Amino acid sequence: MADIFISYSRKDKDFVHRLDESLKSRGREAWVDWEDIRPTEEWMQAIYAAIEGADTFIFVLTPDSVASVVCGREIAHAAAHNKRMVPIVAREVNADTVPEALRKLNWIFCRDGDDFEEATDKLISAFDTDLDWVHAHTRLLTRAIEWDSKGKNNSFVLRGDDLRSAERWLAQAGAQKDRQPTPLQTEYILASRKAAARRQRLTLGAVTSGLVVAIVLAIMAFFARQEAVKQGAKALAGRNRADDVIHFVQNNLPDKLRPIGRLDLMQDVAVAVDEYYNAMKKAEGETVDTLDGKVWVLVNQGLIDESKGRRDEALAKYRSAVPLAEKAQRLDPGSDKALEHLASAHSFLGLTLHLQGEAEDESRKAQQTYEKLVARDPSNARWQSQLAICYDTEATRLYGQEQFDAALSEYRKAYAIREKLVAQAPDDSTRLSELASGHNHIGMVLLQQQQFNPALAEYRASQETVRKLTVIDPRNADWQRDLAFTYSNIGQVLQGQDNIGAALDEFRKYSEAMENVAAGDPANAVWQREAADAHRLIAGALFKQNQFEEALTEFRKYYAAMTKFAAGDPANADVQVLAVAACGQLALFDVTLGERGDPNEASHVVQQGLAILTGLEKRGPLPPQSGELRKMLEGLERALPRPAP
Repeated sequence: MADIFISYSRKDKDFVHRLDESLKSRGREAWVDWEDIRPTEEWMQAIYAAIEGADTFIFVLTPDSVASVVCGREIAHAAAHNKRMVPIVAREVNADTVPEALRKLNWIFCRDGDDFEEATDKLISAFDTDLDWVHAHTRLLTRAIEWDSKGKNNSFVLRGDDLRSAERWLAQAGAQKDRQPTPLQTEYILASRKAAARRQRLTLGAVTSGLVVAIVLAIMAFFARQEAVKQGAKALAGRNRADDVIHFVQNNLPDKLRPIGRLDLMQDVAVAVDEYYNAMKKAEGETVDTLDGKVWVLVNQGLIDESKGRRDEALAKYRSAVPLAEKAQRLDPGSDKALEHLASAHSFLGLTLHLQGEAEDESRKAQQTYEKLVARDPSNARWQSQLAICYDTEATRLYGQEQFDAALSEYRKAYAIREKLVAQAPDDSTRLSELASGHNHIGMVLLQQQQFNPALAEYRASQETVRKLTVIDPRNADWQRDLAFTYSNIGQVLQGQDNIGAALDEFRKYSEAMENVAAGDPANAVWQREAADAHRLIAGALFKQNQFEEALTEFRKYYAAMTKFAAGDPANADVQVLAVAACGQLALFDVTLGERGDPNEASHVVQQGLAILTGLEKRGPLPPQSGELRKMLEGLERALPRPAP
């Protein structure tokens, strides 16, 4: 695509030929429509695409070009996309007849009697002014238009360095009159940041899921051993009591852990276990049992530290656990228990290193160790389940790096294990739930790859599996929540297929289902936020159907909910950041809707978002994405009019 677009009247073709040749002699390529007749609206779309892809829009000012309807459309399109426009006067023209977008600019005169070469030199100088910013404007505009034409699919968003550069560009925009982003560019950059945050949440979500499973399994093992040791000769009674404890942990502990922060139970258990194994070591010396016990303690104390945000302390404990586990395994190479503890220590160390962007060797060691365990006993369902978690972890890492084919392969490995486990126990609710998650993971990657039909099949399979769970226990709120999310997932695929009406139906089902789930536990802030997020999805679908007023109403509901959550939980930095993002998105909505939007509201919510960020700064370290959000809000602030008094 040429860097320059020339708009002109056909009556000035000779002048434009001369101008084009002069530009070429200076190494500049211009896009010029040499046709005498412009056919159809389809050809106008080609014209528009050329304008969008050019850095500079030259308009040859003459009485004929000013009177031309087609030239007027070209000017309007360039102005709508905030293109740098340079008017060059080829023939005298009445300034009052020139469109406002051109009238306010500096004109270059190239009439009969003017120095043609000097005028061309001035054009070149205009092209080269602020060139980096203009190049970025064009690049972002073409990518934003492509993203918009593809249904705003996340496969086309900015990532990595491209995203960071775009956010810096947006922060600079609006500082000068001739540095103005388009609403679509701003929306595109905000959507790209949101997609990046979503990928990060997916990674953290997979890790958190693995931690909770590991906690449950570890506490089960501890209580079983403790009860058996305490009972001594009363082995049978001890086994029965241990089974009672295991039943309690399996069925009630997740509910106790749901409000993350209830770590007193885990802290007490870790202290008790540590005392127990210290006494055992004093009485028996260092054995495989005492080493494994210390590994258990260090890993679970690391979990507690990590849950409290003390990642460095957690990392130190995980590092300490690995050599102890390796020593236990060397003392008894045939011990399955020692090998399992080694796998667990590698797994948690690898997960934490991954979150810090470091090497993945520990996660691979965990995977290889679980593969050895499964090879020793292919019938051990717990080891197979842990191996599936390793595959999921690796897949999530690859997904975060946008290695989608490799991620899909790892997710399929995990799914194959879970499919086999469900075949062995078709009514096991835990296995069914993990199988449904497997379908979701695969569908997520396929959606990123725009393989819409296969993604839809995976999400529908997940929905069918979750429905079985809700039949098993209709009162299980977690499964009702999982069912709600299947509507959201299916809706996103349908939206990617441009089946917006069907997508809207699914988003409304998601909204209704999540409202019911949230109503069952008003104190669960996570569920309340998820219910509110449905308004955002519905608003997006309505907007695509040109139902602008309805879309704005829905998004205002989302904004109101998120800012309310932020006001009610000022210490939760993640909630504050979500509220800031909602402020920016509502402002963007108002700007994008033009006359249908509310510029005063846009200015107000931008100020509100900035105020929330300022409050965050006073409380302590900010989440990583908050700095970029501030830059974007400040860019919007400069671009928006001040609210009316």
